[in-house]
This record gives sequence, C-alpha cells and structure tokens, in this order.
Amino acid sequence: AVIDQNPQMAAIMQRTFASVGAKTDIFATGKDFMDAYQPDKYSLVILDVLEPTSNGMGILQEFRADRFAPPVIVYSPSAQREVIVKVLSSGAALYLMKPQKPEVLLDKAISLLNKKI
Repeated sequence: AVIDQNPQMAAIMQRTFASVGAKTDIFATGKDFMDAYQPDKYSLVILDVLEPTSNGMGILQEFRADRFAPPVIVYSPSAQREVIVKVLSSGAALYLMKPQKPEVLLDKAISLLNKKI
C-alpha cells in the first residue's frame, strides 16, 4: 500500500512495484488507508508522514501496537533529525528522504521484505 497525497508520486511508485509483479493499492489519505486496511492484506506500507491528511504518526502508533502489522517505510521530504528519530522510534522499519530514484525505493522494499521472511 502507498499512502501519498501526491498523485504523480503515487503513480510512479505503483508503476515501479508493478514492474516486479507487485500489486500496489494507492491511498491519498491515512484515513482512506485505515478504512480499507485489513490484517494480512498488505506485505508493506509506504507512507509519507508529513502529508497534512495522512495521519502518518497515528498509523505508525496503531501498527506498533499490532505485532502482525506490515512493516512501514516512511518516505517523506524532511531531513530534520527530530522527525526521523520520532518516525523510527514510533515503529517505522525504514526512513527514506524524498526524492529518491524509484529503483532505490524498490530495492529497499525488497530488502526489507526479504529480512521479514
């Protein structure tokens, strides 16, 4: 699942993951994602916590309490140390700063999923 308010960014991520056969659901807001979320539906969540409508920190906190929740890669534009520390201490598996080449995000996602198996 990709939670990103920017439709162009979400479409790029969707195409990138489709190139390796991965199905990607796109959500513009954290609320939309949480309304559709079901345990075991997603292997990975890519989340921009800084989008005003994403409720990213709330999603991280909910997932942290659920040991069966999928890992979360936070993909946001902030380079502020405080934001990165807060995100990682709230349960994100990885923090990547926007922008990155789509292949970098894909490689990090695959590496993270391979660790989980």
